[in-house]
Amino acid sequence: MKNILIIGSNSGIAKALIKQLLKEKNNVFAISKQEDSFIHENYTSFQTDILSEALPEKVTASEIDGFVYFPGTINLKPFKSIKEDTFRSDLEINLLGAIKSLQQIEKQLTENSSVLLFSSVAAQTGMPFHASVAASKGAVEGL
Repeated sequence: MKNILIIGSNSGIAKALIKQLLKEKNNVFAISKQEDSFIHENYTSFQTDILSEALPEKVTASEIDGFVYFPGTINLKPFKSIKEDTFRSDLEINLLGAIKSLQQIEKQLTENSSVLLFSSVAAQTGMPFHASVAASKGAVEGL
């Protein structure tokens, strides 16, 4: 039985992954800004804002075999109309949130732990209106 940490657990993809991990008899720690009503004996959810709060002690005190970081933003605007604050907020959630989370669990990762951070095709392929997400998700690729 492995311990898997999922951050950004409210998306449809995250929920599907959680159900699959629980079906395979893993323990899942789920972090989300929204309250979660899902119940399973091997599932523990925490309402936490990863940008402004530390990860719960139960998570940082456990060995972690897998980490998946789902949060992300996509602000589709022409480059000339994107404000600095938009770039900043996209970088905070897409990159800095991932870094902050990884730094908090670094000592709990096992030798064979898996880490999954999502990037975007926009980071490699020029796409109209994707400047902000391409910049922030491109930085994620560099981790």
